[in-house]
Amino acid sequence: ETFHTATSSPPAFPSESDLPTPSTEATDPPPLPQFRLGPVPDDSDDMSSTEDYHKPRIVEGQSSSSMERSPEERHQRAKYRRRIAADSKGRRQVTEAEALRAMQRLCSRIAAQKMLVISSLENDCSKEELNRQIAVLQELQKKYVRLEMAL
Repeated sequence: ETFHTATSSPPAFPSESDLPTPSTEATDPPPLPQFRLGPVPDDSDDMSSTEDYHKPRIVEGQSSSSMERSPEERHQRAKYRRRIAADSKGRRQVTEAEALRAMQRLCSRIAAQKMLVISSLENDCSKEELNRQIAVLQELQKKYVRLEMAL
């Protein structure tokens, strides 16, 4: 087996006079951006697409007063919420991702409860039963608004 070691004398270091300066440097044209022509892949279902990120979106069954907040508004609310939460005793902090998942679940539960109220109206159920179904719907909507305000 043969082992090679470094040479005993290092290669000569270029002196300052050998280094290129802006006046002696060869000027190459700057690289041109690479554009592709042709169809662009559709990323409308891609969650990473930020094209519509700042546009307010309305979820089905959601009033226009509870539109999605911009990241800046959400950040300000989160700072305010942290300040408030620091004062409250023993309440566990909910992450934004958990809150959004809970809001999605609540949204589908609200839609199902609305359908139940409508079917109760169509089936001529008792007034007490209808009031109970409406109370459940209102409670779900209150939970949704509380979560939305926490974001």
